[in-house]
Amino acid sequence: MRWPRLTRSRSLLLALLLAVPAVLWWHVYLNPANFEVPQAMQLELEQASYGFDENGKARLFVFGTLRNPAVRMLVTGSRITGRPGALSGYRRAGLDIVEDESASVSGLVLTVNERQLRRLDRYERLGQRYRRFVVTLEDGGRAWVYQRIRPEPDGGPPGQQGSVEPTTPESRGNE
Repeated sequence: MRWPRLTRSRSLLLALLLAVPAVLWWHVYLNPANFEVPQAMQLELEQASYGFDENGKARLFVFGTLRNPAVRMLVTGSRITGRPGALSGYRRAGLDIVEDESASVSGLVLTVNERQLRRLDRYERLGQRYRRFVVTLEDGGRAWVYQRIRPEPDGGPPGQQGSVEPTTPESRGNE
């Protein structure tokens, strides 16, 4: 089979077809200009008494898509390596964690700077879809972790204390 000749108009069309999804993806997931942490969530983070060390680094426990190095590279624009870690007292429920005293979640512990954490917050839709809070890992160290926020039963705004959405196959398909 012979490939059709790539003319200038076909080249432009191909470039456009590739560029539009890339620009939309950047605008939704990476563009820091259209993302601000909601004020209530900002206050919660400031009261967490955990932050960056003297080197400007913080630890983040990840258990889902952020375990993939390609995803971390696309989201943060930098290469972040992690080391294995575990979180006791929680179990995985799809793309979320749910409290369960008898369970443990395996994942990675990342060391991130402020810029990387802000980009990760944007990716996770901090304050809109996920909240970030401090946990103590099985190694005894502290780290941030993301947990789904679910809407209140009365249809009001999402709860602040990390109540979680029920996970069903239908809800996982929308992720």
